[in-house]
Amino acid sequence: MTSPSPLPTAPAATPPGWLTVLGLSDPATGDWARVRGAQLEVLGRSHLVSLLSNLAVIAVLSITLFGSVPTPLLYIWMVCAGGITAMGSFRRFKNGAQVNATATRNELLIEAMWATLVGAGWGTAMILFAPFASAPQLLLIWAILIAMMAGAAFVLSALPLATWGYMLSVGAPLASTMWALGYPLVAAVATLFTGCMMGASFAAGRTFVTHEVAEDTLAETNEVVSLLLREFDDGGGDWMWQTDAAKC
Repeated sequence: MTSPSPLPTAPAATPPGWLTVLGLSDPATGDWARVRGAQLEVLGRSHLVSLLSNLAVIAVLSITLFGSVPTPLLYIWMVCAGGITAMGSFRRFKNGAQVNATATRNELLIEAMWATLVGAGWGTAMILFAPFASAPQLLLIWAILIAMMAGAAFVLSALPLATWGYMLSVGAPLASTMWALGYPLVAAVATLFTGCMMGASFAAGRTFVTHEVAEDTLAETNEVVSLLLREFDDGGGDWMWQTDAAKC
């Protein structure tokens, strides 16, 4: 009696490269449209929390700086920062309502662009308001921007490119402004924090992408095994009866 052929095993998956993790390239093999869709799905879950928290922080910062910063400048920043945040969140809400299981690299790049624009709104606050702010107000702006960066790293964890765009558009103005004002240590802390957040976001994004690819590989393997078992059920019954009659 011949031994049954061994079941196929899934090939060992190689870790995705940094371009793939960032969403700048898709390998030729694998269902990457589904992986990109899963990345956007994670982002769409937190659009409402992100919108409300951004608008709340804009209000707190504006109230704190009212009277110290020229009123027209403060109002212009409020409208621009709040408008960009609202437009980005509306896009995520609209896309999330469509329940798309797949996405393209271009859609990821668009989300990265919006994240960079939202970050630029917060980075601009440091540049515009720092010359008029007192030391406590300056510390408040610095703390708010650091907190916003930490929150963005959590919300955008599945999209490293979007996280990088946000971190650079906030961290660069924060560090450069503090350096120009004569706070090199604070500027160094901001630079180090930005770099750490970018590194952590890339690691989280790679873990997420690797997990999604592994799920696809497992699903393909299960499908092959199911086909083989179905084949065995269709043609293996007669073989079993024959071996039983021969007492083998």
